[in-house]
Formats: sequence, structure tokens, C-alpha cells
Amino acid sequence: IGREDFRYFRDTLLKLPPSRKKNSKYKEKSIQELLCMKFEKTLSIKTVNEIMIAISSMIEWCVSERILKENYAKDLLIKDTRPDIEKKEPFTIEDINTLFFDGNYNKDTFKHDAYYWGPLISLYTGMRREEIAQLHCKDIYKEDGLWIIDIKQDDSDADNSKHLKTTNAIRKIPIHNKLIELGFIDYVERQKKTSEVRLFSVLNKTTRIEIFGKQLGNAFNRFVKQKGIVGKKSFHSLRHTFADFYKQRSLQNDIFEYIFGHRSNKLATSLYGSRFPVSVCYKEIISKLDYSIEA
Repeated sequence: IGREDFRYFRDTLLKLPPSRKKNSKYKEKSIQELLCMKFEKTLSIKTVNEIMIAISSMIEWCVSERILKENYAKDLLIKDTRPDIEKKEPFTIEDINTLFFDGNYNKDTFKHDAYYWGPLISLYTGMRREEIAQLHCKDIYKEDGLWIIDIKQDDSDADNSKHLKTTNAIRKIPIHNKLIELGFIDYVERQKKTSEVRLFSVLNKTTRIEIFGKQLGNAFNRFVKQKGIVGKKSFHSLRHTFADFYKQRSLQNDIFEYIFGHRSNKLATSLYGSRFPVSVCYKEIISKLDYSIEA
């Protein structure tokens, strides 16, 4: 197997439809048969890159074990030339009102508590889906008189371990008053009393999907469709909506970057000094979040 084989594999993936092994129209067809067909939608650059990263990791292990001499799958990712703003679409204020504030968003609407709380947490904290799905009950506590969510890595238990996207994802986010009003802390305390380790224990990894948040994302995405929301909008759009609120008000400062889990572009901020106190994070960022002011 040489480099051209991996390049051919990558380029072939770009021509194939998504979920081809599940779709009855495609699952019995060979790759060559599929390549002769035309599709409205093919695998995204993001998906193809994720596959190539997985393969490169496997080949890298083979090199380490002296099974192969060189990793020919390395550095074959496709550059996505679209501007970042075009890759993600936030919910409009009309969307937010339709989804959350029309009187129908309540615990009875969803099969599990995780499906109810997960989107709300993302809407009011900007947390990533997997960060929410893998939270432990002990990650929610009071500091400096404020309820916070402590986002951190935890490899102590294989079944309940937590993995973060980057080291910048380690942060403490003050909990918005709206979440407290809706009863989030009460839910956390009930989970603690039942000796649950994870906040949303109904969300599980599988042998095929090694993340906790897949069910959460699928449930919310179905809800978005049921509500008739149009555009390229999904669970991740909640994080983009959170960011957009501050962007429109020129509030995406160093404190926002910390809460959002991004690396600051300023050298002095990223390399020197301690993390921002939760009281400052609350006053300067979280307390200013109010989606109703645009309604």
C-alpha cells in the first residue's frame, strides 16, 4: 500500500453518499456501482477528514509496532476553503423563540431529562455537545457564591472517563440564572442523591460510537425538524448562537474566549497569568446573556 492508494481512497470517499450502509438504495451496491451514480449529497469534507485521521492513527500504530515502515496516510486532510462563518449557522431569535419559548419546551416533551437539559445548557453556556454529555455530577458546585460548571478531563474510570477537545477547553463557567430558574440545580441535586456519577447517565457510548453525545444530538436535531426550523442548523448551532450573541455586541473579549473554550489570540493572555475568576466571568459575560431582549 502506497501513498497514492490512500489518496485514491480519500478522493473516492468524497464521491460517496452519507449513510450508504444504512440506506436501502445503496447498501447492496459495490463501490464501483456507487461511483456510477449521481447523488444530491455526498460525504462532507469534515467527515472524510475524520475518517482519514482515524486511518492515519491506525497506520501510525503499525509504524510504531514495526508492522509498516512509513505512515503513507499522514497529512492527507482536505483543506476546507469555506469561511468559518459559512460552516456553522446560528439560530435566529425567531428560531430560539420557536424552539424554547413557545410554551411547549418542557420535560414532558422529551423521553429523557438529558434531551431537555442538554440544549438549554448549550444555549446558556456555549458548551460543546460532548462536554455536556459527559459531565459528572460533581462538576456542578458553588464557587465564590456562584453555581458553576467545572469542565475538566477525567480518565479515572474507563466507563465514565471524560475527554476534552483541547487543553483550552478546561474552564469554569458560571451557571446562568435562567437555568437555575428552570430547576437545573434541583435536577443536579437529585442526581447526586441517587449516587449517580454522570449527570446524564442515560447517554452511553457504544462499540460503534465512542462518544456520549450522539443520542443527545440526534434527539435535538429531530426536535428542530419537528419545529420546522430551516437551514443548516443542528445541536452545534446552539454554541454558534451563544457566540453570535456576544459577537453582535462586540463582547468577544479575552474573558469570552476563556468561557467559550478557545485559545486567546493574544500572546500575553494565552501564556501568562491565571484563569479568570468565576465572579468576573459571570459579571462580564454570563450575566449579559439575554435572548429575550431581541424578541
